[in-house]
Amino acid sequence: MPISTSATSRVGNLVPSILTILDTLMGSWLGLYTTTPMCGSSNFPLTDVIPSDPVSCFAAVDACMQKLGRIDVLFHNGAILSPIVPVVDHDIDVFNKVIMTNLCGAFYLAKAVIPHMKLVGKGVIVNTASISGIGGDYGLSSYNAAKGGLINLTRTIAMDHARDGIRAVTVCPGFMDTPMSEGTLQNEKLREELFESIPMNRAGHPMEVAQLVLFLASDEASYITGHRKEPHQEFVLIPFSADHMQLLL
Repeated sequence: MPISTSATSRVGNLVPSILTILDTLMGSWLGLYTTTPMCGSSNFPLTDVIPSDPVSCFAAVDACMQKLGRIDVLFHNGAILSPIVPVVDHDIDVFNKVIMTNLCGAFYLAKAVIPHMKLVGKGVIVNTASISGIGGDYGLSSYNAAKGGLINLTRTIAMDHARDGIRAVTVCPGFMDTPMSEGTLQNEKLREELFESIPMNRAGHPMEVAQLVLFLASDEASYITGHRKEPHQEFVLIPFSADHMQLLL
């Protein structure tokens, strides 16, 4: 699945940064950012990225370096879902595709961008995982595995490269009102049961995650690395049973 790559020049400038991060969250995009003033405050696309293809990932980073001269922040938000089925019924090819897209893509991009960050002695990697990577969900074995792996990959990056001046953190949203959740939100019965289990009785908004990402990418979070941050509310009830999940099918 192609993922569009975008870049902006000033993470410290609240308005363009928030808008660009919000676009990234809404579109499952990848964001590569620099805090240098080389490009004013413009936002522009760089290239299409196929996250399961290491050549495509390295090419995206190379394109960003050619355009901006350096990369200060990598925000990885690329992900796909899989059919909701028990493990025994999960198609092997689909499982591999989800792992390659949601987990391997983050590894390829980090591997491509870290050498550039090391040269300047500073950089931030923010990966979007999910509460599914912490507690899991019925019928989403590949998605759960990929997001759980992403949390630990990010911790490893943080440990491996802290002394290079590179921080790495994971954002683990709960249920958000994004294009990926349209199917759930359009199902009235499932939506009502889901919201009933959330104290605020609503889905989270991408802007609420974007604000967190902006903070984590900023110097105000300079002593935060290796952590997972969870912009969600604790569920009052146990997450959905297999019968509930079948409503999505």
